[in-house]
Amino acid sequence: MDGSQLQALLRSKVETMPNKARRVVEYLLANAREAAFLSIGEVAEKLDVSKAQLVRVARLVGFDGYAALKDALKDLVLEQVNPAAHLGRALKDWKRMPEEILRLDSPVQMSARIARKDVVAAGVDQVALDAFGATLLGHKPQDIGHIVEAAARGLGGRSTPRRLSEISGEAEERLPLPIAEFARVLGGGVVPGSIVLVGGDPGIGKSTLMLQVAVEMAESGRPVLYVSGEESEKQIRMRALRLLVDDQGKSRPVPESLYLVTETNLETILEHVHTVHPFILIVDSIQPVYLPDMSSSAGSVGQVRECSARLRELAKSSNVAVFVIGHVTKEGVIAGPRVLEHIVDTVLYLEGERFHSYRLLRSVKNRFGSTNEVGVFEMDAEGLREVSNPSEVFLSEPTRPY
Repeated sequence: MDGSQLQALLRSKVETMPNKARRVVEYLLANAREAAFLSIGEVAEKLDVSKAQLVRVARLVGFDGYAALKDALKDLVLEQVNPAAHLGRALKDWKRMPEEILRLDSPVQMSARIARKDVVAAGVDQVALDAFGATLLGHKPQDIGHIVEAAARGLGGRSTPRRLSEISGEAEERLPLPIAEFARVLGGGVVPGSIVLVGGDPGIGKSTLMLQVAVEMAESGRPVLYVSGEESEKQIRMRALRLLVDDQGKSRPVPESLYLVTETNLETILEHVHTVHPFILIVDSIQPVYLPDMSSSAGSVGQVRECSARLRELAKSSNVAVFVIGHVTKEGVIAGPRVLEHIVDTVLYLEGERFHSYRLLRSVKNRFGSTNEVGVFEMDAEGLREVSNPSEVFLSEPTRPY
């Protein structure tokens, strides 16, 4: 049973069920992702029903028990966040490729988030994968998506030379960013598959700014994974709650799509990425992150270089936008090897005077936009606020006598 069949089954049963059972089914339809990873006890407590009630609902729907229903929910979530697995099930018989592709709900949207290595891991052999790409090429060239692009770049394990004239000339799709000043400095929004380095002095507001970006993007419904190697989860939650207070003093709810983990082992971080499948990954910061198979300590030149290279490969192969926070030296440059700035697509600096509330965000490298843009923010109790008219603010300040 695939995800659409499960949803149709639950909807067909919900109207005929008693009140408690109907409440359970409505919860499963609205919160499949949450229910798939909660225990039966946690779901029972959340809905104020007994475990036996959940088992009865599962049997009413047609499953042997709640465990079987939970497995089906996990498959539903897998289809939503890992379309490669969906493709793997749909294309078991690659000889029937055209018919199967036409049966997919949206091959365009699905292919946009698939990397070649993910499809192979999902059980589709190389011949089927190549046939899928060829079929899309033969039917709708404009609908190919990143499965072919990732393969051509060699980031999925096998490269294929192509004529320059065959490569799509369309502009990179950008994720809209609610923070207009930040979006403008980036060049108009977040580019999927890009890796951005954000540097600045200690305490200048780098973590606050990136947590603000995480909250805003998660509120739009896109999964965001925030990885911290320097602060505890409670500390970050306290700051997030402060950022969720609006101008009227009312608190907005914590977005369900924002995931937080404190971790410095990069291999574990990558495992979390494959579990959550975020649109945006934020690493705060790159200096404490390490690879356990390297003998050097975290923050060394080798560790920073290799960890950054792994994150770049993740971004390009999985189409996840990666933001990396970096420390700066007393000379004001990013700490670590100079190659770090060459690895990333964009380098941003957050600057400001220690006893001044205003912060400037400027770009010194940007493969997807201009380096002439500057974003202006003001630091207050609720975080960094955009300054839409900086000329008016700076001209209104009294002139200091010399």
